[in-house]
Amino acid sequence: MPFIERVAYKHSLKEVPLDVPSQVCITRDNTQLQVDGIIYFQVTDPMRASYGSSNYIAAITQLAQTLLRSVIGKMELDRTFEERDHINLSVVAALDEAATNWGVKVLRYEIKDLTPPAAILHSMQAQITAEREKRALIAASEGRKQEQINIATGEREAFIARSEGQRQAEINKAQGEAAAIVAVADATAEAIREGRRGDPPAGRRAGGAAQGGAAGGRGVRAARAEEQHDDRAEQPERGLGADRHARWR
Repeated sequence: MPFIERVAYKHSLKEVPLDVPSQVCITRDNTQLQVDGIIYFQVTDPMRASYGSSNYIAAITQLAQTLLRSVIGKMELDRTFEERDHINLSVVAALDEAATNWGVKVLRYEIKDLTPPAAILHSMQAQITAEREKRALIAASEGRKQEQINIATGEREAFIARSEGQRQAEINKAQGEAAAIVAVADATAEAIREGRRGDPPAGRRAGGAAQGGAAGGRGVRAARAEEQHDDRAEQPERGLGADRHARWR
């Protein structure tokens, strides 16, 4: 009613982004991190938002910082960079449960920056550089290894090809020599068969040989008889001459 009642609280039912101030969190391995984030919430119950808490915005902010320190304190430094989604979900779940009595619905929480100290940053950079150099050396060694493997494989395949060529050449040479020997043998056998076809029959060759042997025997006997006749004719002459010589003396 005008002049009697008044509006004590006004709330926007829209989604509201709330910046969470930066704070220092200590990880499980005792490393300091500078962390800040942002909360997205929405008023769902204006009555509880008005009378459930004197300042629900400050309550949400402080609770978000406390929960963030608790979640990061359970992780090591390397995991905080890898599991930002897990951190966000953990903070949202705890905040939403606590903010129910304040008439507020926490929709999501996002970490904006995770900043380690300068010395840690330098060490991380050196570690990353060393890791990259190691990968480069490994890649170079793998390249040399593959090169040696390829060279050895090529030489082995070339040696096998040369040996196969030599073996095939020897096989071809042996086959050529064998073919030549077979050809010569076939030609010799053919010549022998042709010569046998041109000779007289065996019976005729045997009869001619017998006749030639008999004629030869008769010729030998006639020659011997003539020599004996000449010797007998010469012997009286030799005796007569001797007698004449004796008489003259």
